[in-house]
Amino acid sequence: MNLKIILIVLSFILILLGVIVPSIIIKVIIIIIGVVIFVCSVFILKKEEEKNNKINKKIVFLGNKFQSYELINKGIPEPYINGLEKNPLFKKAYQDGQKSEKKGKYKEAIKSYEEILSNPFTDELNRVAAYNLIGLCHFRLFKFEKAQKNYQMALKLVNNIKVKEERLKSKAATFTNIGLIYKELGQWNNAIKNYNIALKLHLKIDNKIGKANSLYNVYLVYLYLNKPKKALEKVKEAIQTYLEVLKVRTLDTFPMDYAMTQNNLGAAYHALAKFKDKAKNCNLAIQAYLDALKVRTLDAFPMDYASIQNNLGNAYYALTEDRDKVNNCQSAITAYQEALKVYTLDDLPMDYAMTQNNLGAAYGTLAEVRDKVNNCQSAITACLEALEVRTLDTFPMDYASTQNNLGIIYLILAKVKDKTKNYELAIKAYKEVLKVYPKDKFPEIYRRIEEKIKKCL
Repeated sequence: MNLKIILIVLSFILILLGVIVPSIIIKVIIIIIGVVIFVCSVFILKKEEEKNNKINKKIVFLGNKFQSYELINKGIPEPYINGLEKNPLFKKAYQDGQKSEKKGKYKEAIKSYEEILSNPFTDELNRVAAYNLIGLCHFRLFKFEKAQKNYQMALKLVNNIKVKEERLKSKAATFTNIGLIYKELGQWNNAIKNYNIALKLHLKIDNKIGKANSLYNVYLVYLYLNKPKKALEKVKEAIQTYLEVLKVRTLDTFPMDYAMTQNNLGAAYHALAKFKDKAKNCNLAIQAYLDALKVRTLDAFPMDYASIQNNLGNAYYALTEDRDKVNNCQSAITAYQEALKVYTLDDLPMDYAMTQNNLGAAYGTLAEVRDKVNNCQSAITACLEALEVRTLDTFPMDYASTQNNLGIIYLILAKVKDKTKNYELAIKAYKEVLKVYPKDKFPEIYRRIEEKIKKCL
């Protein structure tokens, strides 16, 4: 039996025993002991619950009303992507794979990348790149064993790459991808181990961007482990590294590198805002994103523009927790709508769904303080658009995230309109979440959702 439950039971027994005992002195002593044990037990339970709540706030869909994002671009280093794209032998297969990925058709993308492996003229560097790309497609399909298998194949070949810098970059990218698998599986020690290997490899070749990205990945793991001091240390180090890079990668000299680094810096500042000086660090994140947009414009770089606008929206949204909820929600909504100029359902369904989900969350938060009915309706519309792509069968975790957002929105709407009907819709949405997080595998998430359902009854 759980020790805390034993202590509570013991305290009740002592109190009852104290009532029965005839001696007044002994009675008082026993009752006092029982009360002290009971108070201590309640205190321990409360502290444990607070700790669990902190941990659960780090869980992606429960801790945030919008889909959280990660700094590191899952994939292989940019020079090797360019190598595949520019090589006439692999260009078509690579481009076809990229198009399929953007539409969320990962099985088709895998077939395209496998063409690179089957080509007799493919060298080790291109094979390592292809295995990483295939592994990432399996990762996004939640086929972690198949992803791991492809990463291991990449590691077997990587030592055959002759140029040292290319060899170490390839190794670092592969270990980073393996770390991502372990993070998704909740195997935190293995995740940190692989991220640290990638970090050491980046340090060997003085790859500051790789170093900063690895530090950010380690930060994420410490965040999930509820180790704020260690997480804070890593994200601060990542920010410092990005600032060092920007001394060299200036807007005038290296505009593309400047924009990429500013985007990553914005993400790191956003991460720091979770720990301290929320308003200050969110504003620093916003400024970094705006600086990146000086280069990554809608006309010149539509995909990058949309990505940064989505990140910008997330930063404004985070700022609503600290101040000026109305204006910051409206700024977030504007940024998400800018992203949707590029992210369309037909061309980029995955990004479209992510941004619609974020848009729904922003409208939902705005509904808490202004024009509840209209903003709730806008939020519901956005979430339903996201669910056109985020289905239970294809993207279960994203499906759960959006259903959770829907549940929150219906609860807000129930306060001002059709109470019974909207409570029922909230319950329905939360029950959909439970299909993804069953009690036997995710007891804590299941408990939290059940509590939300009970409040609707």
